[in-house]
Amino acid sequence: MSLFANPHISQRLGHLVARMQFQRTGGNSSEAARRLMRAPHLDILKRQRDGSFLWIEAASDLRVAEERILRLVEMDPGEYFVFDQRSQQIVAKIAKPAMS
Repeated sequence: MSLFANPHISQRLGHLVARMQFQRTGGNSSEAARRLMRAPHLDILKRQRDGSFLWIEAASDLRVAEERILRLVEMDPGEYFVFDQRSQQIVAKIAKPAMS
């Protein structure tokens, strides 16, 4: 099990999150900007077996998000990410393989 900051984010994840933000605001960019200023900027995601990402929840604080993914991986092993909407980067990651 490892927890580390990742300075690189895949384009696929960045596009996925941007598309989710656009759809969530109905495509209104000024409304999107207002919501992003109020909303937590860290998304907790889990990688699915098919390579897609499942959004778990949002957080405003990196320490809280890191603690949350540590608890999540113990309850349901897999690969979890904390994605920072502001920097468009993965800022924390944890992976624990499922026991066979």
